[in-house]
Amino acid sequence: MRFLPFFILCLASLAFADDFKTINGKEYKNVTVKRVEPDGLVLGSKSGISKVYFNELPKEVQERFHYDAAKSQAYSAEQTAGQEALYKQQKEAERQRTEEREKYQKEHPAPQPAPAERQPVASSTHGTALDQRPGGSSSTHGGALDQRPAGAQQLIYGTVMQVVNEGLLIRVRETNSFGTERIPDGAHVLLIGNFPGFYDHDKIQAAGSPVGLYEYSTVSGYKATTRAFQAASVNKVNDLPPRR
Repeated sequence: MRFLPFFILCLASLAFADDFKTINGKEYKNVTVKRVEPDGLVLGSKSGISKVYFNELPKEVQERFHYDAAKSQAYSAEQTAGQEALYKQQKEAERQRTEEREKYQKEHPAPQPAPAERQPVASSTHGTALDQRPGGSSSTHGGALDQRPAGAQQLIYGTVMQVVNEGLLIRVRETNSFGTERIPDGAHVLLIGNFPGFYDHDKIQAAGSPVGLYEYSTVSGYKATTRAFQAASVNKVNDLPPRR
């Protein structure tokens, strides 16, 4: 029975709102501990889900949640290996999709518009050559525009604003060129997919293909629309490129 008070204390730590302050002075106020992981705490609040690592927290908080440095390092290594394996799977899937798309385009080439017919010269424009121009012209409905390949991959740096049901909402720091367009610094984009181990405020590098505008649900249940990318890979980084 001596373990019962400790068990109740752990449940209380997970159930009620709490405040945390890192050794660098960053504060997490009125948050709930959603999950205790070997290397840190997953916190929930009205603004979303974030993670604070034990090596950023004071010793008394580490002891409160039974932090073990060796277990933390092993867990971090396991998570990194898992992310690398997922990245390789995504790259292989992207390669297969590219091959299938190229094969389809070779087997089903887009129809070419018929060359314009030269019109006979008429001595008069009353009801002659002008009325005899070809009756049909090529149409883009269901033709080449429908068969163009998906947008080229774009490299994106940014910070996770929110983890949403549809993926990760990112505040962009830097992108490579998107045709003649560059996504403005500070703009928001949605990376579509499932990304375990990513949390609010994580700095990321992602590669993805633009899919146009996309509607998503915020953590508060509101609907919003933003530019979206089908992510091929997402990796955490320590620092973002400097602003230009």
